[in-house]
Amino acid sequence: ARVMCDGSITQARAALHLLLRDRLASLRQKIAESPTEIVKSAPIVDAKGSTQTVAPSAAAASHAKDAPYFTTFRIVSLVAITVAFFAILLAPEGTFGKTITGPKQKCLAILISCVSLWITEAIPLYITALLIPALTVVLQAIDEENLRKKNLQLNSATEVSKFVFGTIFSEMVFLLLGGFAIAAVLQKYGITRSAAVFILKRFGKTPSSTLLTVMVITVIASAFVSNVAAPVLCFGLIQPIIKNLEFDSPFARALILGIAFGANIGGLASQIASPQSVFGANELKNFFSFGSWVLMSAPICIVSTAFCWFWLIRTYPSREVLNMKEIFAVKSGEKAVSSGKIIYILAVFSITIVLWIAAPYLEKSVGPMGITAVFPLVAYFGAGLLGKDDFNGFSWNVVILAIGGGALGKALEYSGLLKAIGEMIGSALAKFGFLSVMTIFCGLLLFITTFVSHSVGAFVFIPIIIEFAQGKFSNVEAACLALAACFTCSAGMAMPISGFPNMTAASQQDRNGRNYVGTTEFAKGGVIPSIIFAMSIVASVALI
Repeated sequence: ARVMCDGSITQARAALHLLLRDRLASLRQKIAESPTEIVKSAPIVDAKGSTQTVAPSAAAASHAKDAPYFTTFRIVSLVAITVAFFAILLAPEGTFGKTITGPKQKCLAILISCVSLWITEAIPLYITALLIPALTVVLQAIDEENLRKKNLQLNSATEVSKFVFGTIFSEMVFLLLGGFAIAAVLQKYGITRSAAVFILKRFGKTPSSTLLTVMVITVIASAFVSNVAAPVLCFGLIQPIIKNLEFDSPFARALILGIAFGANIGGLASQIASPQSVFGANELKNFFSFGSWVLMSAPICIVSTAFCWFWLIRTYPSREVLNMKEIFAVKSGEKAVSSGKIIYILAVFSITIVLWIAAPYLEKSVGPMGITAVFPLVAYFGAGLLGKDDFNGFSWNVVILAIGGGALGKALEYSGLLKAIGEMIGSALAKFGFLSVMTIFCGLLLFITTFVSHSVGAFVFIPIIIEFAQGKFSNVEAACLALAACFTCSAGMAMPISGFPNMTAASQQDRNGRNYVGTTEFAKGGVIPSIIFAMSIVASVALI
């Protein structure tokens, strides 16, 4: 106090408080050591262009470290699900219907228990996904009659395992890996950020125009990079803007929610845009090409983005004055990427998109989209643009979740349970027409995927809907119904747990570890847009 504040104790305390706060804030920041860390927490691109990651506060990190893994809720959930699993498995045949016996009943036990584990998250989602093929093999939940149709025999668990593991590593996995490679290289060399900054400087004149621009960028990035990586990129992009706003600024919340909603909307914009779209495209590969999928989703994306933007600027009005040229000014010392690398990266990206669009015409000579997805992997890793750390940084938990979803679909199909459920739903909805059935399914999926992961909703319900629709409608109507269901799996946006984009948005914090948005903000900003999103899906598919 005597040296720095002329003896004033009050001023000294205030100065120490500020220094301590800045010190704690700096401890929360660290340079991301690998792409894995970038995905796990949202990056910050500061005014100097350097990328940092906001780690949880010291208190939060300490609490997370000290908190027991087996909480009361987790233990109760695990016990209840285990009891339910064995109760279904050991129940007398015919308990769940005359047609649900033998392998069907075993598969029902797997379905109920794994879906319950996904909903409660008693164990990590990807670990539950690994359980599905294992339980299918151990319980031999495959019907012999269905295997005979494939000229296969059910002699032992070994034969079942060969069949199960041979069906789950499909082109869906390669599509995910190809999308991850594109996302990694565009992020690593700053291409997405450069393009976004270029656009923001020209169109981000006011808060409303900035919000619309950021949302459009997020939708497009999600469509061609995936809505797993796009939110991370876009949250890093807006950090220099948010740093110039007060914590309680409505515009900061609008921006964060806008990115989350834009990523959810972009999740249906292409066949590689999200895990649920990849899964749906694999199930409907005989009906929709990459190009037709994009064309059919475009009107939905435009209408939904426009309404979400309108709703957010009305819900979170703002009058902040933004100077984008100053916020994103290029600082001295920034390292530029060689033009040769940029041209090569964009050329490979463009060729990959063209191959995906032309996949229906090249399938006989080149193979399906999953094979062409190997091209960006080889081109980027083979040229040294991506390395081992980048490969390890892929979202392998998403890949495993997709594999588990594929295994669940095959188990439902070859156990005969899928057909039995389809017949039960068919009898219940026998009197309803196509539009009524689509409205019922989309409304049900909208509610479910608001509280459950979007990808989990797709893995469970799309195979059931396809089986039901094929027995009631024409092939075209059945495909459109399944497409609407797949699209609707991206529409739930009203809770922090509604999909990866919302989870990423909920984790955004200021320098003092305060969350910008929570359950109240998501409900306030997301309920009505989710309903309009689903309605636009029903209307668009009905017009096809």
